[in-house]
Amino acid sequence: MAGSGRVAGQSIQGLEQLDTMSNVQEGFVIKVHIGKATARFGRAKLIFILVGENCTSDEIAVNPKPFDCSEVVVPMTKKKNQNIGSDRIVSVKFCAGRTTKCFVKRIEVISKNISTNYSVLRLVAHRNWEYVPDPDTSLPQYNIPELKQKRQEELTDTRKHYQFKKTDGLPAQQVLTMPKEERFSIKYAMDIFGLFGKAQKRKTKKLKKLPDVKSLEDLKSLYGQVGDVEVVFDQPEGLTRWNLSNKQEMDLVFANQRINGLNPSIIQLCTDPEYIRKIAVSAETLKQFIGGMTIEQAIAEKCLYVCDLEILEDAKHKESCKLTCCCRCVPTPTVCAPIGLFFVDKKEGKDGILKPVAIQLFQDRAADNPVFLPTDGWSWTLAKMWFNNADAAYHQAITHLGFTHLLMEGVVVTTHRQLSRHHPIFKMLAPHFLFLIAINNLARVILVNSGGIIDSIMNAGVKGSFAIIRKRLTQWRMDVDGTLPVELKKRGVEDTTALPNYHFRDDALRVYDVIKTYATDYVKQYYKTSVDLQGDWEIQAWAKELTTERDIKNGGCGLQGVPGNGKLDSVDDLITILTSVIYTCSAGHAAANFAQYDEYGFQPNYPGLLKGKPPKTKTGHSENDLVQALPPVATILQTMAVTKVLSTKDTKSLGDFEEVPTITDASALPIVQSFRDNLAQVSKDIQTANYSRKYPYSHVDPYVVPNAISI
Repeated sequence: MAGSGRVAGQSIQGLEQLDTMSNVQEGFVIKVHIGKATARFGRAKLIFILVGENCTSDEIAVNPKPFDCSEVVVPMTKKKNQNIGSDRIVSVKFCAGRTTKCFVKRIEVISKNISTNYSVLRLVAHRNWEYVPDPDTSLPQYNIPELKQKRQEELTDTRKHYQFKKTDGLPAQQVLTMPKEERFSIKYAMDIFGLFGKAQKRKTKKLKKLPDVKSLEDLKSLYGQVGDVEVVFDQPEGLTRWNLSNKQEMDLVFANQRINGLNPSIIQLCTDPEYIRKIAVSAETLKQFIGGMTIEQAIAEKCLYVCDLEILEDAKHKESCKLTCCCRCVPTPTVCAPIGLFFVDKKEGKDGILKPVAIQLFQDRAADNPVFLPTDGWSWTLAKMWFNNADAAYHQAITHLGFTHLLMEGVVVTTHRQLSRHHPIFKMLAPHFLFLIAINNLARVILVNSGGIIDSIMNAGVKGSFAIIRKRLTQWRMDVDGTLPVELKKRGVEDTTALPNYHFRDDALRVYDVIKTYATDYVKQYYKTSVDLQGDWEIQAWAKELTTERDIKNGGCGLQGVPGNGKLDSVDDLITILTSVIYTCSAGHAAANFAQYDEYGFQPNYPGLLKGKPPKTKTGHSENDLVQALPPVATILQTMAVTKVLSTKDTKSLGDFEEVPTITDASALPIVQSFRDNLAQVSKDIQTANYSRKYPYSHVDPYVVPNAISI
């Protein structure tokens, strides 16, 4: 065996067993981490070659068992007439030795108790030689010529699999076909599809028990009670906060949705008295709802805020609504373009509290477009439902789908196309791209396809949602919309004393700052000077493709407002870009996603779909009008089922890179640990703060925020 250079693999439990193996001190030990995906392809076999500075080893064969995810260790003896044990490893070559494929997560090479990690994270094919260089993490300009060439060859091959596809007029890029490496893991797919199947089964059972809704009270029977076995539809927060007997509290909940709900980034400070003229209400009428102040006084004291959904005006939407699991169709649904006015009452609460003041459901002043006020009884409640229906249309199209899923898919594709797997920035970003392409691919098949789920449960439908995306994404800029502190300042909501209890702002800023510190420390570890950055042709090509227009031959990602505008001369610009991408893929998406069941799960609280027409008068409404506006139970249950799955976190928390362990460079590991420590402190502080908050907010708590857009 020693003479042939081939040694059978052995599976062990840990490193402590290495010292008992023969010839370890005279050579190297290879430790292979095999992914569970290997089981798809049957029994695997791996072949390794270690390339030293002065010599090359014979081929080493390893035979991991299917489903065997423990380590496989192979001792390597000296090659005849050469002392490879004293040589330095330049690279590790490997391939699958049978016609089956093997998913390799990570390789460790151990010599004299010193371990060097090589991140792989890809399928290895039969006799298709792969390699990882030493060091595994490096800028391209500092590789030896042979590795520079191999690195370029690898990128050329990768670009064949990561190509851009035209997106039906959408201002965002997507991948042409999903590469195999981007598929869901077996475990993740089973978890997500298992939960969806369970939710659909429970939906069918509930529908048999409650075929129709005759009162708001009837809706409560759709949810499980505490102590129920196999509860799928637990009571969402929207239900527990819905209290028709306390209209004042419901107003506070409605206002809180503007700052701590699913769509907390449209509220803005009102700075111009002329703006109020868009709303058909007199200054004298408003006075009783803004603490007796004049409009000018309220603006001067930063007490007036507005949520203006003008962008929804004239947005095309579906022509009819065929309801899920129901043969009935409703007339063409309406998507409002409302304006909401809000006031910070400094006389209430510890620091003041945000209250709704007025709602106008359409932009133009008209006799059949009244301004609804808190004193308008059931008409006011109905107006709030229609306002939230419009807010939901914006949330799904822009805040959720557009600003996270669609924009970041283009960044993922560009990163694979332009950065080698051995580039430090690729390794930094990879954990934040986990399953993004896979979930977007799935969404295009079942969510945003014509006649799919979005067409069933949203007034805007797919056509309307895409129209809204086209209008808003062309205005998106990374240096504004994608840079949280700047975005908050643009809306005039950065002042914590002027707008209190804005927990999203306060918590998200802390997470953003921790991410920026991490990006700063990591980038400066590899780019000591601007010369390092300017001489890195891979990162320069990456920056260029991020900004290259989409609709041209060989078009790129087409992002606007990217610092450096396609040419990186400043390390600070790179730090800003990376902070924006990591924040968007983690906390930004989490804020827009994981409260979906709590908000949409109780239809009157945040209705994705409403029947009929918005109210045109302020009198004559009752609870029955609210009930009549709700879709059939089948559609309500479908909304519950979908949002329940979408609100499920099934991947590791921010900073835990176990699923995608690409950062293996010993010099970078302390930076990652510092990142985790800082996130842990922020998480602890948020959890402590929630004990004293009237409405606790945990959706950007690093403990519950995943690394990536995986759902």
